[in-house]
Amino acid sequence: MDAIVGDLRERFPTHPSRLWFWRQVLQTIIMTAVEELRSHKVHAIRAVLIGWLALVATMWLISVLRYTLSVVANGGVDVAGYWIVLPTSYYTWTWKYRPYLTLGGNAVAEIVSGWIVGRFIAQRSGLMLMALTASVLLFQWSIGCCPPLRRWHS
Repeated sequence: MDAIVGDLRERFPTHPSRLWFWRQVLQTIIMTAVEELRSHKVHAIRAVLIGWLALVATMWLISVLRYTLSVVANGGVDVAGYWIVLPTSYYTWTWKYRPYLTLGGNAVAEIVSGWIVGRFIAQRSGLMLMALTASVLLFQWSIGCCPPLRRWHS
């Protein structure tokens, strides 16, 4: 790593662009992480699987809590295991605060998932968290949650 830092310091005066320098730094970080992940495939696969399991379980729990909160906040009651609420008040409350609840719930689920991966995969936990984050971002991008990459370059 010290050799790479030395090379970048030597080349920076000939390429005075900061964009060039930070592109090289980012490329070095990504290439180093990929090499490390290739040498620890089993740990990486286990980290991603545990992370996704924790993410799905936490998101399910948060969705149940969010629904319960929205029903209770609108005067709903639990009758024999079924929540009963007037539809108009439920939709009014839900649509008013839905973006905040969704964003907050997703953030909590991703933090819990990352914490669980860091706790159970102690070896190279930062690298394993990078693998989990990359898999989540790739999934979100593949289903259309993120803007296309071509917009970032224009």
